[in-house]
Amino acid sequence: MRLERRALFTLAVLAALAPVAIAAFGSRGLAVYVAAWMLALPLLLPEMRGFMRDERVGVIFVFLTACSADYVDAAFGLEQRVTVMLVTASLVYLVMRRTVAWELLRTAPLVVLALFFAQQVLSAALLNPDDLWLVVSGRASVLAAALVGAVLVRRDASGRALPALVLLGAIVSVPIMVLEIVWPDLVLFPTQEMPREMRAGGLFAQPNNVGTALTFAAAFLLALYDRGEIRRRAVAIFAALIAVGVIACASRGALVIVVLLGGASAALATWRRVGRVPLASGLIIVGLLAVTLPPIGRGLGQLSARADDVGPLPTARLGEVALLLSGDTEDLADDDSSRGKLAAEAWRLIVERPLFGRGTGNFAVEPGPHGRRSHVQFLDVLGENGAVGGALYLLLLLGLARAVARVPVAQRFGAALAVGVWFLTGLDKHNTLEYRFMVLPLAYAAGLTPTARRAIALSPGGDGARGARPAPR
Repeated sequence: MRLERRALFTLAVLAALAPVAIAAFGSRGLAVYVAAWMLALPLLLPEMRGFMRDERVGVIFVFLTACSADYVDAAFGLEQRVTVMLVTASLVYLVMRRTVAWELLRTAPLVVLALFFAQQVLSAALLNPDDLWLVVSGRASVLAAALVGAVLVRRDASGRALPALVLLGAIVSVPIMVLEIVWPDLVLFPTQEMPREMRAGGLFAQPNNVGTALTFAAAFLLALYDRGEIRRRAVAIFAALIAVGVIACASRGALVIVVLLGGASAALATWRRVGRVPLASGLIIVGLLAVTLPPIGRGLGQLSARADDVGPLPTARLGEVALLLSGDTEDLADDDSSRGKLAAEAWRLIVERPLFGRGTGNFAVEPGPHGRRSHVQFLDVLGENGAVGGALYLLLLLGLARAVARVPVAQRFGAALAVGVWFLTGLDKHNTLEYRFMVLPLAYAAGLTPTARRAIALSPGGDGARGARPAPR
């Protein structure tokens, strides 16, 4: 991603289009805005034009999934129309690239993912039949999304397409999020029953979900930079946009993950520069941080509180994370959405039905139709599917770790970042296997995993030779 002057100008125009389209057409302007982004992809990624033309169905699906275009139809008083079209597009692309899809479907990560979803469907059929169709359609669409992403990675000789599309997809929401903050009365999705709060959700309609998308974007940004696929100027611009988005959504989990990503990248850069693990330097840095972080954290906490008093930015939540740096965890513990209590209650319910759980879609820590869940992926798996589902989930984690270990060295760090961020997200969320955009990091690792054949035989009019690449050694 070179992000030359034309691409920078295009980004600026797209950012300015968001308030103009919404001011002119209301929430329906989101459709104009998203369409403009799709048309601008060749200008933003000129080096990938040939690939995007050849793989246009897969590219459109991944981009619209990464930017969460599903909610756009809600602006027209409709629901699920865009979702149906995207799921249809994923199936069409898999049929078009069936040779590659079948080869990848036999890799360990996707095999275990399919087995995990199969037991979830069986669990719903036996213990929660009222939600069976919802579970079947949802898990099938997520598996198809993971497979489409993996196929797109395998078809891409450069290895840049999926990371770039996920990065740009998350950035789409940032101008909308800024608009939500400065325009508190703005209602983007009138058909979505969500309480309005001073946190922006962008096209994802939910602050924590857009926070997750931004962490994925940060991981792929660092992956592209690690491989020398993106210039420093572009890294600085995208990093600034990600930072603005994290502040606007006020997701503390996203903030922590982005900080950890920065630390991991800095450690790797130091290791590569000196050729060894810098233990002495690391101890010195830890000592300095122990001395300097407490006053810095207290100062940032005070600044965030003042900013929250005088303006619309939801900085108080992030200020609590800053106070955590100072060693003061009281505010954070008091305002953690009661997640500690939810986790404790989840364990109590899990123990009551430890083997098969309560059925997929049938586990809530708090009673009622809108009862809250555990906020931890593994706890929800145990609650819904018991030890059987938990074993398959752990097997999925092992399969992903093995897949990352087998990725070619040049791409291994990026795959590790993507899967690592997805795993960390699961420690703070319970739906990392329920949304299509959340499995794109897994698709990246699966697509880079070596398969049985060293090269994929391509047939004319079927998978097409141009733009494909052999399985990595």
